[in-house]
Amino acid sequence: MRVDRIEVKRCFVASNKAKELRGKDKAAFLAGLAGIEREVRSMTEFDLDKSISPNWPPRLKKYNELVWYFEECSIDDLGAWYGVGELPEEWCIGSVRDTIRCIKQALKEGKRFPGRAFDNVPGIVKVVDIILNSQLLAPIVVPGGTWRQLPCLKMKGDIDDGCMSYRVCTFWA
Repeated sequence: MRVDRIEVKRCFVASNKAKELRGKDKAAFLAGLAGIEREVRSMTEFDLDKSISPNWPPRLKKYNELVWYFEECSIDDLGAWYGVGELPEEWCIGSVRDTIRCIKQALKEGKRFPGRAFDNVPGIVKVVDIILNSQLLAPIVVPGGTWRQLPCLKMKGDIDDGCMSYRVCTFWA
């Protein structure tokens, strides 16, 4: 389903604001997310652009260039940011499924690495059902090779934002 670029921008801004909800229980997360959704849906595209561009100007440029769709994507066709959440870079060169395998293996072996990924995953798991049902928390995917370069494998798509939720994706044409 084709979507207007403002919806992609809303996803990015809502996702950034939702970081404030880390560590909350389900009820508090849901209540906080409802407020974020109301706030973000009321923002103009100009306001959204102001929230996006200070983070990294090439992202806003790319968001304005692409034609966007909301569709399901296989995690075998997508790659996460190289070093996402401060994971070891070698875990992030393949598909999202490959990255997940590395995380699961490390957890199984009782290994822990410094960084946001290991700090965030337990909290995400607690509210994953809410994340999966929020259109504004959908990952944003750009064409493969847009952000991920060698040594990463070129995938069909690069997850631009929302790397930690791995679900239905906003996608380009």
